[in-house]
Amino acid sequence: ANDLLEAYKVKPTVNDEENFVDKIIKAITNFIEIIINSLKGKSLADIIRMLILLCLIVLVIWAFKLPFIAIEHIGVGILDHFNNGFVRFISKLWVTIIEFSYFVIAIIALITIVKKEFLKRGYINEEQPIKKTSKTNKEVKKDSTEKVVVKEKKGFIERIGDILTKIVILFLKFICFWFLLGILGYIVAISVAFACSLYVFIATFKFLGLVILLLGLLIIGINFAEIGFNFIVNRKNSWKRLFISIISCVVLFGAGCGFLSMSVANTKITRIPRTDKKEIVYNMNKDLLIHGLDFNNIIVDESEKNIKVVYKYNKNFVKIRKSTDEELRLDLYDYKVNNKFLFNFFINGLKKDKLYYVDDIVDYKIYANSENKKILEDNYSKWLEEARKDETAELEDLEELGEINN
Repeated sequence: ANDLLEAYKVKPTVNDEENFVDKIIKAITNFIEIIINSLKGKSLADIIRMLILLCLIVLVIWAFKLPFIAIEHIGVGILDHFNNGFVRFISKLWVTIIEFSYFVIAIIALITIVKKEFLKRGYINEEQPIKKTSKTNKEVKKDSTEKVVVKEKKGFIERIGDILTKIVILFLKFICFWFLLGILGYIVAISVAFACSLYVFIATFKFLGLVILLLGLLIIGINFAEIGFNFIVNRKNSWKRLFISIISCVVLFGAGCGFLSMSVANTKITRIPRTDKKEIVYNMNKDLLIHGLDFNNIIVDESEKNIKVVYKYNKNFVKIRKSTDEELRLDLYDYKVNNKFLFNFFINGLKKDKLYYVDDIVDYKIYANSENKKILEDNYSKWLEEARKDETAELEDLEELGEINN
């Protein structure tokens, strides 16, 4: 509208009814719009540089409050000499006037300085009339279109801002580099998990939620890696695309959690079945000791003259070993590692809505007659009592050694 009025030489009407408060509100609104528009199309480094400059400006304006504080204390000090209720009211009114005056001046100064400094540094894409100057500290160039480019000498605030910006950005890039290495490791791990979950889904048509969940986590990792990489190499981010991508990741994450919960609810979690048996016979003698003996595992069988141990296990996962020591250890077995079999075993279980886990994969019972059972229990009780005495003596020796050292 202003361009049309200017083209047709029409003088725009001025709203004389606009009061001071309206002007302040309008100035603040325009200032906020300038800040928001300044963020568009800027790289992360430019945004950090702009925030540092803004903090420096605020710091300078805050330092400008010192004269107001001095004037305020001088006035209050003079009025406090008069011990009167009306004078105390005047003193409070004086403080309010000074504080309000500083607030108004600070707002005006902030808006003015920010617009001026942001225009200099190109944060505001706004055409400004070029002022002709003959100062030696300004370099004037003309391009092919006869436009005048004015390069002004940087002020003190700008120079301090540039130094602090370089230091902060260099430190943040150093931190971001290590953060990026962690993100890359995360992406590799999630990619492997995603590939495995996808294979499981293709093979079983189960746990689609896990595939969706891992896909969302993978995309989130890629987005953060892109932001970190662009920050390190000073490349601008497509914030709109990244925002849409992150929202999509959140949706995928939520949907994946929902589908995964339904899959887990329909899956029965059970121990790996013990489908095989094995018997091992040990010769009985009066001094026979079985380590880790559980009296509940002993079953009385009067027909047994020796000790018979019956194992229940799954031969596809473990191999039972016979104890060759004089003091028997019955829980000896080795895991059998067959990755292909294990994988197919769990895949077939998932097809039947069963998820297997490994817990006490070997169970055994001891068969002995009543006389041998009593001998085994007595031998183990005596051994346990001696072990406790030895432990107590060792602790006492350690305590005595500690006292000597002290």
